[in-house]
Order: sequence, then C-alpha cells, then structure tokens
Amino acid sequence: MADNFFAPHALYVCADRVSPSNIDPDDLRYSDKRYTCIAWGDPDASVDAHDVGGNMTNVLVVDDSDDIRLALRTILEEVGHDVHELSDGIEVLPWLQSNSPDMILLDVAMPLKDGFQTLSELIADSRYAHIPVIKVTAKGRTQDLERARSLQARDYISKPWEDGEVELRTGWILEAATLRRAS
Repeated sequence: MADNFFAPHALYVCADRVSPSNIDPDDLRYSDKRYTCIAWGDPDASVDAHDVGGNMTNVLVVDDSDDIRLALRTILEEVGHDVHELSDGIEVLPWLQSNSPDMILLDVAMPLKDGFQTLSELIADSRYAHIPVIKVTAKGRTQDLERARSLQARDYISKPWEDGEVELRTGWILEAATLRRAS
C-alpha cells in the first residue's frame, strides 16, 4: 500500500470492526489483515458492524447484469434494506430527482454510462454528493480501485464477492453515514 493511503481522522475497517483512526498507520500498513478506509470524521467513533442493519434503509443497485442485481437485491433485502434497481448509469441522475437512497451500489462497466462517469456526476452535484457509493465490479485492478477512491467511492466490492462481504461492507458504510450525520 502507498504510504499516503492512511489518513488522520478516518475510520478504517477490518473484519467485523470499524475502528478509529488513532490506530498507528504503520500497524495498518504492515498488518497481514485487509483494512479499508470508509469515512473521514470523528476519530473517537467506534462501531460494531454486527449492530448495523436494524433500520430499514433505501439502497440503489445499479448494474447492467440482471443476475447481479438479483443477487444484490436478495442479500440486501435479507438484512432488511429496501432495494431499488437500475440497469445503467445513464438512469441514475433522472431517478435521483424523485428518490433519495441512503446508499448506492454502482457497477463499473455498463454499456451507456459507466460507473466512473456516473460517480463523477454524483459528486459534482451538491444534491447527491453526500450519498455514499460502493463500486461493484469484476475488474479488481489496482488502478480501478485508485480511481474509485479518487472519486470518493466509500468502498469497492469485487465480483465474485465472499459470503457475508456485501452485508458487512454495506453495513459499515451505512453506519459511517449515520455517524457523520449525527456529528
């Protein structure tokens, strides 16, 4: 990992914990565990990911694959989320004009408007820039991850995902968003 990856006052996740950024960055950088930065903010916040998901939230899933949308819908509905689906990035901004999701799961490769272009438009519009986005893709290349992070994606899920990964990552992001709104 790059030395500048770990930021002060950021929340990092590992396994089923969200931990404050007062962890020594060297402990994160040289650990054998995978850490992901999910939010910047309160350095004293600590959240157990297993407590996440008690509240019904609106999640938008954008993917051109019917099978992936169905899989994500099934997983997210099983943990109590209300799921809406779109099949291409070109549909996102018009849909957002009359809907307000708590989070978006956004595919990278779509035929009319890819996920990177869609995410760029979201963060450029103050009405939608606050909505947390998780990139979902079969292309787990380092440059795609870096690009997603530079566009303020909160996390990145590679297809195929591990059992329980979608639930944990979406839970972390939703809890971080809740903490951010509360502060």
